[in-house]
Parts: sequence; structure tokens; C-alpha cells
Amino acid sequence: MTLQHAEFTEDNSFSKYAAMTKIKEGNEDASAKVMLADLLESHGQVVKALKQVEVAADKHTDAGTMNMVDARIEAHQKNIWMLRVTLSQ
Repeated sequence: MTLQHAEFTEDNSFSKYAAMTKIKEGNEDASAKVMLADLLESHGQVVKALKQVEVAADKHTDAGTMNMVDARIEAHQKNIWMLRVTLSQ
């Protein structure tokens, strides 16, 4: 979905695409707790973006996209719940 907004040229690379994301790259030297906190934040950002997609799909009466997005939101929210529980221990 984000690719439709990208300008495609011969010099496209993953690094150019990755620069468009709001999810930061993890620090492999961080502690496990910091990594889990980063992952929790990333899942939250994905849910926020998916909710915007859901609104657009609803506006266009696109039931297929809405169903797909609902399933992804549910999966990310489950992961958020599991990460919060893990971090609270």
C-alpha cells in the first residue's frame, strides 16, 4: 500500500524505501527489555497505520481490504498485549 505512493525509478533501493518508514531499525546491542519495548512501539505504529487504511477502505466500501486489515490489526493487538505482559514481569 505504501508502494503506490513511492516514485519508482531505476535507482530505487531498499534503503530508500526503508527511509520512508516510521518504524525505526532495532539496535542489536540493546538489552532484551529495550528490544521488546521497541517492538511494542513498532506494533503500535503498525496498528495506527492500519486503522487509517481501514478508514479509507470503509470510505470506498472495500469489504475485502477491511477484512484483511481487521485481521492484521487483531494480530498486532495480540502481540502488543503479549509484549506488555512480558515487559511487566
